[in-house]
Amino acid sequence: MWHRQVVTDAPVLPPLETHGRREELQQYSLEKIDNGSELVCGFARRCIASTRGKGEYAPGQLAHVGPHYELDVDGHPLRILVVSTQTARDEHHVTMDQRTAQIDEAKPTSARKFPRTPHLDGVALALKVLLGMDPEGEDELEEGVHVFDCFAMTNATQCTNVIDGKTGTATRDMFELCTSHLRRTISILQPTVIVAAGWQKTGESPASSVVRALGIPKMGRGDVMPVQRPWGTIAAAVLSHPSRQWPTAEHEVFKTEVVPALKRAREIAVG
Repeated sequence: MWHRQVVTDAPVLPPLETHGRREELQQYSLEKIDNGSELVCGFARRCIASTRGKGEYAPGQLAHVGPHYELDVDGHPLRILVVSTQTARDEHHVTMDQRTAQIDEAKPTSARKFPRTPHLDGVALALKVLLGMDPEGEDELEEGVHVFDCFAMTNATQCTNVIDGKTGTATRDMFELCTSHLRRTISILQPTVIVAAGWQKTGESPASSVVRALGIPKMGRGDVMPVQRPWGTIAAAVLSHPSRQWPTAEHEVFKTEVVPALKRAREIAVG
């Protein structure tokens, strides 16, 4: 196994050995969440019942783990996990390979409306800050290496409920029951940065899911907290939803909330 270092003003991030994390998560997902044709989650009936028949229940929308997930900055591991809200799509049984293919299709900024959404525009900005890049610069760290190759992303719930064919949502039961899957995902991927891309003062959100999965006190919008785990320190950052608050670098929320929080998270993770 070999490393090149991430340099703040000129990141160079070749693919590194993943230590089998992606493969282990994929195996867990196939056995405990969705096998590509059937929802095998032990909570499925309870989650479906919680929707009370409202909307189109879309099961099994699994995680993405990029080929450059395993990064190194001056000898410090940098593994970034973004926890998002549900999609607005009624796609069923989306495997990890299919999810990664969707992320790959979203790399061009011109890929509108799907799959490059304002949400993924915001994620790209966040990744560039965490990687020490200019957020208003290009999305590629070097030729052939996109920022979307350099992170993992999972939804707060592995299923979604699509209302009126356009709004993805989840019930409180779905959020609470899916916490065990998020907790296991964190244990497998061993991130050093977790970004909760969505916060609400009350109710459920990616922020509440991350807090519950990590077993830490409630966090406010823009908060960053170091969390100790056997593999090291996680910098947990809670942010507002990018598509609503900071889809571009010009938005005030990006400048005053997102950038300071992510720089603090990077400092905790890699110094």
